[in-house]
Order: sequence, then structure tokens, then C-alpha cells
Amino acid sequence: MALLKVATWFEKHFTEDKTQKGFDHAYAMEKEGLKTYVEDIHNAQRALQEPKEKLSDKERYTRKRARRSLYAARDIQLGELVTNEDGLIVRPEGIMDADQIDALVGKKLTQPIAQFEPFRPEIIS
Repeated sequence: MALLKVATWFEKHFTEDKTQKGFDHAYAMEKEGLKTYVEDIHNAQRALQEPKEKLSDKERYTRKRARRSLYAARDIQLGELVTNEDGLIVRPEGIMDADQIDALVGKKLTQPIAQFEPFRPEIIS
């Protein structure tokens, strides 16, 4: 279940003086307290927003080079079953992410693949 991060409205009573007679004055906020309250709500709203990606082109390039993917450890022929030993998890980032190894092991290939070639989902039966 997703966490719902929405408020439709906030209500807070305001008073010039909390010591005035009347039920609401004791629970209401004076000027400085209300100002802080509104600032806190705005800060919370900003904190709940999805962060904007702040990566530079250089950082994106480095991230792509640092990620690992699935490559063939040997030449594998059409129809062969892929084993754990047939997959290399190495850099750079390729077509299939390293965490997709379970989708590969124990499957037959619909096309041959050469050693060090990246695995592709379309050649796995």
C-alpha cells in the first residue's frame, strides 16, 4: 500500500492575545507562532516533493559506467540451457541488469550468443 502524502487544508485559530476571554483564545496561535506554523507546513510540503535529478552529464556517464550487467561468459549455442557459470556480471551497464540473472539461468537461448556479448531478453525462451 502506498503512503498517501496529501492534505486538503489546515485549520488553526489566530488570536491577538491568548489571555483574552473566550474558549478559542487559549488554543489559538498568536502572530509569531502562526508564522512559524505556516513556515513548517511549507517546509513539510517541500520535503514531500519528489526530488529533481541533480546529476550532471559527467555524473550520468560515471553512473552508467559503474553499473553492472549480464554478459556471456562463453559462446552459447542456440537451444542451450544457460547456467550460473554462463553469465558474467560485469561493467559497463548493458541491456540486462545484473539483478535479472534469475530470468536468464535455466532458460534456453533462441539465438546463439558470443562470449562477452551482452545478454538480451529477446534471445531467452
